[in-house]
Amino acid sequence: MNDILKALQLVVDNGLEQVLFYAFASCFVMCMGLYGVLAQPTIIQKILGINLFGGGVSLLIVCLALKSSPERPDAVSHAMVITGLVVSVSATALLLAIYIRLQRLTGQAALDIEGEESK
Repeated sequence: MNDILKALQLVVDNGLEQVLFYAFASCFVMCMGLYGVLAQPTIIQKILGINLFGGGVSLLIVCLALKSSPERPDAVSHAMVITGLVVSVSATALLLAIYIRLQRLTGQAALDIEGEESK
């Protein structure tokens, strides 16, 4: 127990409590995104869930870059996040185009689960 307290005190002494806060926040945002993808019925909510999950991953990467050195964060991690954001915007545009096409063809905004059509 003393080892855990010493480790936490080391984190607080080094000014990394904000890094821990952002790490927990990123995990929370990723969980919300995962819930949106798995539990929500409409395609728009699933797309928003994918975006939330991606935002959480980006925040986690930035937190891990700050963890190595709060005074001088890793530039490679930040470049990966910027690239990820560009890819995320492109993927969202593609998913929204597919959604619009699907809605024009089927006239519905939710995905059908197999076996539900016959009910």
